[in-house]
Amino acid sequence: MEQDINITITDREGVTHKIQAPTDMAMNLMEVVRAFELAEEGTIGVCGGMAMCASCQCYVTSSTKLPKCKTMKKRCFQRLFMLKRIHG
Repeated sequence: MEQDINITITDREGVTHKIQAPTDMAMNLMEVVRAFELAEEGTIGVCGGMAMCASCQCYVTSSTKLPKCKTMKKRCFQRLFMLKRIHG
């Protein structure tokens, strides 16, 4: 039987939220943030998690080994970094 996992999320305003996220629903981190209403409506996952807008990007600090980033997400981040270089 799967257990909930403890996640500490610091939102864009700097407020820290300690939550227990379910593991039996196969939710990604974007969906967890939405489910717990930790971001304003329309500010995270604008593309619905299709790796097209980078509005749900996050920084992960963990001692747990995480899987490598998928190719689609890598491309999305590369576009984001390119835009940052162009626009300042």
